[in-house]
Amino acid sequence: MFKHDVITKYNLPKDVKFCVECVMSNQRPRITFDDNGVCSACNFKKDKQSFDWELREKELIELCDKHRSSNGDFDVIVPCSGGKDGSFVAHQLKYKYNMNPLTVTWSPLKPTPLGTQNLRAFIDAGFTNILGTPDGVVTRRLTQLSTKLLGDPFQPFIYGQANFPIQVAVNFKISLVMYGENGEVEYGGDMTNAYKPNKDLINQDKIYFSGLSPEFWSEHGVSAKDLMPLKQPEYERIVKNNTEVHFFGYYKHWDPQENFYYCKEHTGFEPNPERNQGTYSKYASLDDYFDGFHYYLGYIKFGIGRATSDAAHEIRDRKIDRDEGIALVKKYDDEFPDKYYQEFLDYCDITAEELHEILDSCRSDHLWRKTSNGWELKNELTYVSLSMKPRLIARLDLKGPNLIKPINLEGLRVLGDPQEFAQKYYQQGIEELLFIDIVASLYGRNKLVEIITRTIKDIFVPLTVGGGIRSLADVNDLLRAGADKIAINTAAIQDPFLIESIAKEFGSQCMVLSIEAKQSSLNTWEPLTESGRERTYLNVCDWARKGQELGAGEILLTSIDKEGTSKGFDSSLINAVCKSVEIPVIASGGFGSLQDYKIAVESGCSAVAVADAFHYNKISVQELRQYRTSCIQ
Repeated sequence: MFKHDVITKYNLPKDVKFCVECVMSNQRPRITFDDNGVCSACNFKKDKQSFDWELREKELIELCDKHRSSNGDFDVIVPCSGGKDGSFVAHQLKYKYNMNPLTVTWSPLKPTPLGTQNLRAFIDAGFTNILGTPDGVVTRRLTQLSTKLLGDPFQPFIYGQANFPIQVAVNFKISLVMYGENGEVEYGGDMTNAYKPNKDLINQDKIYFSGLSPEFWSEHGVSAKDLMPLKQPEYERIVKNNTEVHFFGYYKHWDPQENFYYCKEHTGFEPNPERNQGTYSKYASLDDYFDGFHYYLGYIKFGIGRATSDAAHEIRDRKIDRDEGIALVKKYDDEFPDKYYQEFLDYCDITAEELHEILDSCRSDHLWRKTSNGWELKNELTYVSLSMKPRLIARLDLKGPNLIKPINLEGLRVLGDPQEFAQKYYQQGIEELLFIDIVASLYGRNKLVEIITRTIKDIFVPLTVGGGIRSLADVNDLLRAGADKIAINTAAIQDPFLIESIAKEFGSQCMVLSIEAKQSSLNTWEPLTESGRERTYLNVCDWARKGQELGAGEILLTSIDKEGTSKGFDSSLINAVCKSVEIPVIASGGFGSLQDYKIAVESGCSAVAVADAFHYNKISVQELRQYRTSCIQ
């Protein structure tokens, strides 16, 4: 087995560096880093915050008006596997922009039942679909060759995924093709089309196929006839058809997790019931049994696995912070995809010994070293322990349309418009926002959707909301409105299995158990409901453990005794709850000085929620971030 020269082939730098803001390294082909050590994908994400999204949507409307059919013909091609991204694009184009999309799917190497189910559900949501299924013998042969010669079993699939929709567009005389995001600029790569809505297909082989067109395989015994389904049409035919290939992500802010929520509601999309091997996520790349080998071979060649790819964009989307991303990379990136190992060997007609020879041939000396315990990466991410770097959250308590500030959950002083405060904290660098309607449960109402929709415009940090949430329908409405997580208190105590239902339906990551605790005796606290008005006669630690067992992914712990006093956290309460559960705990209630941050660190919480210290300008977000840095150096 010959040794792959990945440095030369992919033009990789020999010195490995990691982006200082996400977890991506400079070994991702075509990615660039600036002088501050920030990758092109992170810089592009920052640029997007200044984009005029209203203007770009107007451009989208003009594009649709230009191509919209007047006689019922299909007027746009949307590549779509039935997954969250293509389904989101197609549904938006049809039901919001009044287009008539023809969706096109290129068959996975070995489709999963879940992927097939999602495609069927998408079609049943109101779409016509063309499924391109290539010759099985040829595809298996190409997959074997690609695995051996390139160290990537997915190269043949990528050809078809990219070129088959163009074939359909030309053959059906449909000029507009709409892809989802431009992966090169969103995730790190060639920035040629970063600020353009479309791409020129004349350079597709160079940018998207690592310089290897489908014709390359004719040198290895594959006939031109067998390669035809993988090739794009002649460029003259593309031009004659007036073909335009656009990215929906240019016109609309692109967020894969929000696409998931959208498609779960609108197209019947279902995530994996368990995480995907090599990563922590459940809702992406579900269509092919052999996805794991594509990502694992990328890990071998570039030191970049599936968890790195997922964590990098979720850090940019402010779903997780960098230290959490690093922890996830360390835990999952090197996981071997053994679940469908034998099936993959049989499909490629190679032995286990051959596969491991291929893996070793792809290991570059600048990335890997062999030890007595096996292979290990020479360069790894380093991070500050999560327990030493709690996230910084701005808490905004609401009553009706107003931001208010209570003391001990009483005496509600109106401070102003929550939108203005949220924007200020976002601009200062807050890492998360927390909205709590503190009288919603009392009045049996939930006006958070209206408030969130108005408030989160142009804000791209995780948003947790609570107050008056009583059902799965309430949760769905809030997630669709823009919330990332929901917090429940009163409804959870009234019906503990609501926690379980939310976790199963939407995932534990968005289920926050809110606990408003009042000290009842020495080292004993009781959770209260109805904004501290009603007793429960429960023990706070027992209730926290119960919430964790039912599926809560995080606890928002508010000390009623300390809330609004600015006299510091109840460290004994925080410590007791943190020792009782393994899930993250947000400390809330009492923050008044920079030194209170150390109390949060010492008490074991994973995040600190600050309200009046920010609202009254006692401490700025920048000051607290700087203080945190000084604490962990």
